[in-house]
Amino acid sequence: FKKGRVLFGFDRARRAMAEEGRAIVCEGQLDVLRAQAAGFLEAVAPLGTGFTEEHAKLIGRFAKQIVICLDADVAGDRAAGRLGGILVEGGQGWGGLAKAELGVKVVRLPAGDDPDSLIRRGGAEAFREKLDAAVDFLDFYVDWQSKQEGDTPTGRRRVVEAVAKLLGMVESAVSRAGLVARAASRLGLGENLVMDEVEKARGSAAKIALRSERLEPPGIQLAKPLEIHPVLRELFLLVLGQPGKFPEVERRVDELWLKNLGGEELYVKIRDSYRNDMWTGLADLLPQLLPEEQDFLTGLEAGVWERLEEEEWDKALEGLGGRLEGDYLRREAERLSAKLRAMGAADPSAVEVLRQQGELLKRRARLTAGASKANA
Repeated sequence: FKKGRVLFGFDRARRAMAEEGRAIVCEGQLDVLRAQAAGFLEAVAPLGTGFTEEHAKLIGRFAKQIVICLDADVAGDRAAGRLGGILVEGGQGWGGLAKAELGVKVVRLPAGDDPDSLIRRGGAEAFREKLDAAVDFLDFYVDWQSKQEGDTPTGRRRVVEAVAKLLGMVESAVSRAGLVARAASRLGLGENLVMDEVEKARGSAAKIALRSERLEPPGIQLAKPLEIHPVLRELFLLVLGQPGKFPEVERRVDELWLKNLGGEELYVKIRDSYRNDMWTGLADLLPQLLPEEQDFLTGLEAGVWERLEEEEWDKALEGLGGRLEGDYLRREAERLSAKLRAMGAADPSAVEVLRQQGELLKRRARLTAGASKANA
């Protein structure tokens, strides 16, 4: 079990994230339960304040904006500051960095409050008002760094360096220039001075990256993306959309059809997890998977299938089952054909192979006829 890969409330929140275009990140599980009960279904929480890049990537699959909503205490502020750095550093593929707001905002709660207590005391409207008043992360980050470092000359220098390092992570020169202008205004400094610090930070980061590449031991490669058969990919979408209907998937899909297909091992893991009562949704499943399997599943737009009516879901499953069976029969027919070509003319087993091939062709014909009738 890896806390750094799990978000509490994610199964219920992912569809709302896609619809609202944002994720509300709380600190505790009780905060998430209270927020979701009040109608903020896009609320999630790491386990504690241990935010990781994996959390950021998971949220980024579904939402372009993150609203950080943490307890009004020192630990919460520190967690918000660290989370923002992870989001910026790991989020350059979201497209959110092209926006001046970095795609990240921070909710400042009253002292002594957390989302749970605020909603209990003031209702959903009180929480909504705080969300509407969320400040841009860049403004929060400058203020947070200033609070940490103090108002001494050395402290101010460290603040500028920290902000420069943050902005240096933004690849787009146009976006970077706009952010520098805003940061300079917030810091009360000239744009040229801040831009010089940003370029220094980018240069230092490039040198560190180059040294890391040179020191990397030979033979170590990044994990390749998981190769999944297209029909299995659609099947996984169905399964993630309605996990409770997995027994129907087992009844319709013969595992023999999946033999040697990309994604067969992942399907077996999902099946075993369900049979052992270890999985009712994606958040339960992720800790049991390899990193590349986690990346694949979290990248699926499962919310699309959740909107299907039950009859449509059943029809989609029926179609996918037919396609998997047809693909299996095709592969088996090709295997038998290759076996026949390798046999000698007098080989007595050729008759049996021809019989098997004939049976496969009949099955394919019946399957094709059934599909045509269903589509008529």
